[in-house]
Parts: sequence; structure tokens; C-alpha cells
Amino acid sequence: MIRRSFLLVVSALVMSGMVSSAFAAGFSSFAISSSPLPTPVFGGYENDLKIGATYLQMKSSGSTTAGREVKLDGYGITAAGRSAYSNQFALDYAIGVIYLNGDMGTGKVMKLDGVSVPISVNLELQPYKNNVFNVIVFAGPVFSISSMTLDNVSAVVRTTAVRDSWTIDSYLYGLQGGVQMALRLGDVHVDIFGMADRKRGTQDIIKTFSPNTSDSIPAYTTTSYGLDLLYVPWGLTLGATLQEARQRDDNGTRTDIYSISWSHRF
Repeated sequence: MIRRSFLLVVSALVMSGMVSSAFAAGFSSFAISSSPLPTPVFGGYENDLKIGATYLQMKSSGSTTAGREVKLDGYGITAAGRSAYSNQFALDYAIGVIYLNGDMGTGKVMKLDGVSVPISVNLELQPYKNNVFNVIVFAGPVFSISSMTLDNVSAVVRTTAVRDSWTIDSYLYGLQGGVQMALRLGDVHVDIFGMADRKRGTQDIIKTFSPNTSDSIPAYTTTSYGLDLLYVPWGLTLGATLQEARQRDDNGTRTDIYSISWSHRF
């Protein structure tokens, strides 16, 4: 009986440490990056507004071990605006609220859900523009706030194995940059873009039974590639983005993002 209790305690401690390490090293952030610019082209002293709905699928990538596999679905809304100061320069700003729900682990599955709030500001440079084709280069700060709840975590309280519940709060900041090219074919704009960002931050894990922890999130890089189709008369855009975040130990996430949005110029 004593031997069995000891093994149970050790197993719970190992699992708890494995999950904590997974978040600290591989899945500490749930930052989402979507199509970065409100509209594919701008003119001097114009203002643009875009509001959209987003659906995404996120899963772990790279080398994974037991307890580290993550699969999430997400739904949310985004808003982006732009103020143009000339035909070459503009400032844009964007914010989103994404609800994420899924599970983590192999074998013993732990439920994972919460909210991610991406925020970005970019300075845009439009070096080339005509009636059919234009190019925009952009760069600026990016921020992400997320709060996730992880249930059914193995933990030990006074030598008794219990199922713990964690709240994982992550705060990230960094810089992003990229390029977007747009081609107008009649009433349709075809836009392709690529961007990368480098973020770091902090993570706090609040636990129901076991001790709370606080860790720094090492800097990591996220790359995104996307395609948008804008039907100009309606201001309606359909978009798809592939996002890959690569963190240390070859762990990371792949996110497929699909969006529909409406834009207006005034």
C-alpha cells in the first residue's frame, strides 16, 4: 500500500512538472496574427476601417512529447483602422478578441480554453502604386494578452494525488514587419502578404491546489503567409493565413486562420 501511494505521488509530480515545462518552453503563448492591413491600397488623407470574424485551428508542431500536444479551435472578432498622411505613408492599428477551446496531452487529455487578445500598430510605406498594382511595406510593435484555463492536471497536495486546475496568463510584446502586394482585376483585389514577428514576455500560472509559478517567455519568432480576396463594390474580404510559431527545443504551433471581413473608406 505504501509503495503504491509513493508511485502515485511520484507519477503525479512528474506529470505536473511536464505540463508546467511544456507551457514554459513550448506553449506559453497563444498569440494570433491575422491579415495585417485594413485594405490593400491607400491614398493620401484617407481613412479605412475593417471589421471581421475569424475562425482558426491551432495545433502543436515540431518534436512533441507526452503531455505537450495541443489542439485548439478558435472563434473571434477583429477590428483594424488606418490613417493615411500621404500617398506613401500611413499608420494602422488593430485589435482582436479570440476565444480558444480544445485539449492538451496524449492519453490523459486535459481541457484547455480561454481568450487571446492580439494588438498591433504599424507604420506603412507604399513605395509603388498604380491603378492595377501596388506594394506596401509595414513594421511596428505587436502585443498579445492571453488567459487560458487548463483542467484535469495531475498534482500532489499533502501526499494525495488530485486533479488540479490552472489559469495561465501570458503577456507578450515585440516587433513585427512584412510586405503586402495587391493586384486589382476588375472589381476584385487579390492580395498576398508575408510577415514575421519576434516576441517575448512573461507567464503566470495560478493553480487551485499546487503552488503558483511565474516564468519569463523566451523570445521566439512567428511567420505568417496569407491570401486575401476583396470584392471592392461590397468591401467584402475573404482571407486565409498560415501562421507558424517556432520556439526552443523545436517546439511550436501551426495555426490555420480563415476570416471574413467588411471594410469602409471615409
